[in-house]
Amino acid sequence: MSVVDLLIAPLRALVAALGTGVLPPGAAMTALNSSNAVLGQAAGLAGRAGAEMASGWQGGAGRAATALAERTADFDSALGTDGADISTVVQAAAERVRQANTELNALVDSFVAAASATAPTLTPASLLALVPIAAEHLQRGLAVIARTQDELAADTERVG
Repeated sequence: MSVVDLLIAPLRALVAALGTGVLPPGAAMTALNSSNAVLGQAAGLAGRAGAEMASGWQGGAGRAATALAERTADFDSALGTDGADISTVVQAAAERVRQANTELNALVDSFVAAASATAPTLTPASLLALVPIAAEHLQRGLAVIARTQDELAADTERVG
């Protein structure tokens, strides 16, 4: 492992720990979106059933059945809305992680380019010049991570 690789290793570790932000295809998001559609249909059916019962079924049992159908429709609708909100937040969070990953990889590339320009051959003097450059790139990488954590925390608050 070269000295340049050693100096950039902490930033590469940040890239690896962060992830790519690419959601796996056909995974949970697909199931969640499908569930939202089914819940919307169920809410519509329960609402129509309640309306039909209200017009044709008189008495206490009819009112109770109508109220239950309406509560079921409301619950299904709210659950579908919550699922859609979660889906939106997860997709936004994945995009935030993807953007942060891009920024971190750009910092890695920037350091490698700066190292090549500053120290085409490694000498004690060039090594002394590289250490502050590596530290500055790592500091910028940590700032990207901190900003992304704050953004993801805000996303979590929207769901919670």
